[in-house]
Amino acid sequence: MEKLGFTLLEIVIVIFVLGLLAVLAIPGLLRARVNTVHSMIQSDLRIFSAANETYRSQQSPPRYSPDVNTMTQGNAPYIDVTWNAAITAAGRRSYQFTYTVDAAGVTYSMIAVPLNTNGVNTYCVDQTSLIVGGNGGTAPAGTVNGCAGGTPIG
Repeated sequence: MEKLGFTLLEIVIVIFVLGLLAVLAIPGLLRARVNTVHSMIQSDLRIFSAANETYRSQQSPPRYSPDVNTMTQGNAPYIDVTWNAAITAAGRRSYQFTYTVDAAGVTYSMIAVPLNTNGVNTYCVDQTSLIVGGNGGTAPAGTVNGCAGGTPIG
């Protein structure tokens, strides 16, 4: 007589192997997602810094933008309008951005703080165009004089 189907033991073994593969794969996938978000935030800060430098070079006398909204205006905006939402509670890529500039427009900082578990590190960029991050240590702070603290991001 020929056997039709699987025994209970065979099904349990298959489920166990699939569960073991999931346990091994899921943490790596979650870590990859967090790393991707961090790379995108660093890229966003580089883009913002370059746009603010372009804005500054076109002002007389040279000065950084007084706010993010100014950089999203006009026929040829320096950055896209999604940055306006980045500085509200909604954030951008699960990060809250805060832009600070001194009264004379000589120095600025843009800080990105994670809103949830998709982000771990706080990042900051200023008029030096150097991005600094917390990287598990002391988180940088954004001030009117630029970023304070943090570790430079290569």
